[in-house]
Amino acid sequence: MNSIAALIKENPAEAESMVEKLSALLRYSLDFRTNRLVSLEEELKITTDYLEIEAARFVDKLDYNFNTPSSLKTEKLPAFTLQTLVENVIKHVVSKRSDKTEIHVSAYNSDGSLQVEVCDNGPGFSESNLKTGHGLDTLRKRLENIFDGKAELAVVKSSTGGKVLVKI
Repeated sequence: MNSIAALIKENPAEAESMVEKLSALLRYSLDFRTNRLVSLEEELKITTDYLEIEAARFVDKLDYNFNTPSSLKTEKLPAFTLQTLVENVIKHVVSKRSDKTEIHVSAYNSDGSLQVEVCDNGPGFSESNLKTGHGLDTLRKRLENIFDGKAELAVVKSSTGGKVLVKI
């Protein structure tokens, strides 16, 4: 909200755009149900809105891109899956660094299953860093519950740059 308020005088059109994105995010969250599945397209839209709000807050410290084929746009995943993964990067990487953080979101089909990955250029972490009842741990439990153990969240070493990525 403070970032939006700061934009009102210097860039009213951008402030209006951020209010619209925040409104969309709030509407999406009001419709949140633990087991609700949404299309990848919906999840990408709300995650983009979230990232644009955060980009206004972090100005030159945040860059992101998506590599998600349009052929997967109707695939289903739990609401707030991508947003949770990206929020984890914002909270634990972007907010704690002075240099630019790059977030890469990708989705692909692997043997008939939707695979989603979020990777950043931060220092990385291990699964032992996941706090019980918070963020990624909660998402992991939601995935296990919704998909009856047939979905998983894993923290793995990236094949590019030696970083870790979170993969679903």
